[in-house]
Amino acid sequence: MEGWSGYEGLADAHYGRLRRLCALLLGDREEANEVVQEVFLKAWTLRNGAGAPNDWGAWLTRVAVNGCRDRRRVGWWPRFRRSDRVEDLPTAQVAATLGVSEGSVKRHLFRAIHRLRQTLGGRR
Repeated sequence: MEGWSGYEGLADAHYGRLRRLCALLLGDREEANEVVQEVFLKAWTLRNGAGAPNDWGAWLTRVAVNGCRDRRRVGWWPRFRRSDRVEDLPTAQVAATLGVSEGSVKRHLFRAIHRLRQTLGGRR
């Protein structure tokens, strides 16, 4: 990329490490790649600005971890619904059948998945 000679070196030095970290945190290689790409896009936007970090490695790691947390917080339900382990029933239909709110269905499913992962030893 034009304008910042250190960008390619930065990417070469950290891309693989960040991709492995994000894959570990998310359990999904495709999403990990997306997060890492977003991290390097943020680095590109800060390259010459006043907010440029002194330690790029630590900054990249922190931004990657935060990006993974955001993905897990916001995106768990769409990923869960797309999973081939779940029947293709809309939340509204399940809620109507059980006589509860949609939020209640999501909350109970999330808790059940969390308990199942704990029981299985944290495997994803």
